[in-house]
Amino acid sequence: MEQNSEEYRFAILMDSDGRDSINRVFDEQDGDGRAVAPPFLLYLLLQKDECTVEEFCKACGEMLRGEGWTGYQAVQAAWEAIPVDCSQYLPDDLLP
Repeated sequence: MEQNSEEYRFAILMDSDGRDSINRVFDEQDGDGRAVAPPFLLYLLLQKDECTVEEFCKACGEMLRGEGWTGYQAVQAAWEAIPVDCSQYLPDDLLP
């Protein structure tokens, strides 16, 4: 990332400390990229109207459960930077 940050638009990882570290690299090199949590990839589909809000929310929920990212901090990190209200589609334990 540090050597070729201009070649990346997104870095996808669940670890919030890792995202912070990579975002610092992007910032220091005036890059356009950013590090995001895996559900953000699904959010890109939603932004392009490739899925409905319901499909997006349910897919995020399946991803969180399937990967075991169900702890409070993991759930909070997963929804960071995603401005979608999924409360009518997901249980409270998978919502920020």
